[in-house]
Amino acid sequence: MILHLTNSAISGAAAMLAEAQRAAGHEAACLQLGALKPEMMLFSPGAVPVNLARPAGREIFTAMLARAKVVHVHNWLPRQIENLVLEHLAATGAQLVWQLHQGQREHPVYLADAPELKFDKKLVVAHGFARTYDDFIVVPNCLYRPSIPSLPHDAASEGGSLRVLYSPSSRTGTRWGAKRDEAFDKLIGFMERAPFLALTLAEGINPIELLALRTRHDVTIDEVVTGGFHLVSYEGLFTGNVVINNADILSTDIFCSALQTAEPPPFLQAGSDTLFDLLYELDHDRVRLERQKAAGRAYFEKYMNWRRIVSIYDDIYAA
Repeated sequence: MILHLTNSAISGAAAMLAEAQRAAGHEAACLQLGALKPEMMLFSPGAVPVNLARPAGREIFTAMLARAKVVHVHNWLPRQIENLVLEHLAATGAQLVWQLHQGQREHPVYLADAPELKFDKKLVVAHGFARTYDDFIVVPNCLYRPSIPSLPHDAASEGGSLRVLYSPSSRTGTRWGAKRDEAFDKLIGFMERAPFLALTLAEGINPIELLALRTRHDVTIDEVVTGGFHLVSYEGLFTGNVVINNADILSTDIFCSALQTAEPPPFLQAGSDTLFDLLYELDHDRVRLERQKAAGRAYFEKYMNWRRIVSIYDDIYAA
């Protein structure tokens, strides 16, 4: 069994990978160990919430851990769970994998805090944090939402408003994780009043509903504050949107390395000072708009489909 352990929501990334691995024929599960508020559980609908303070929770955790050949830790774990994992590793020799997504601080959490944990593999999501963790294996996230492809995607109507979706997120306080700042927040307020834009701000929505909503838009805005990007950019490509972020050459090169291709993703770049002008250009060139949307969807199908991503993780486990 591949057992994913997470103590945070992290946009459901750990649970999606486990679900995709099951679809590929693996025995895999994701346990959500943190005490999240009910609304935060929306972001990991595929995870099994486990409360170790209760007998039932301890039974679920120990039973799954006993069968695990790979223990795949996402971001970090509480000390009591670390000790249980250490006991399992000592008894079985299971493989221990640590994957860093987007942490609240920019230093190796476990290497500083729990030196007794000896990771067989150290992974980092390839959206910018590989700058900080240069000795880690860069990996892509796995976007697995099997209910979404059947939904139709409308072309932009001639003469209609440009449909733009921005799903706000919290400030992280980290250089390569910041998704918004004061200048960008002011820009969003200005864009809401622009006559040629139909801007949707979506927050606190179940991720499957949000992904379905994205199919009704032309443009997805990811963060434009740093040189990185996030899972929102995956979703935009998947749903046939034009994806706007501010990914720099290092971020895209790292991402291509993780995807094992030299072909960069068809993102459009913009910062807070150029985003409005880019949207205006797209609104006035609907041929370019539709061409860019089609390129994004084709890229996702070719390089980012869940079967291909699962195979990348398979190779990492086996190495």
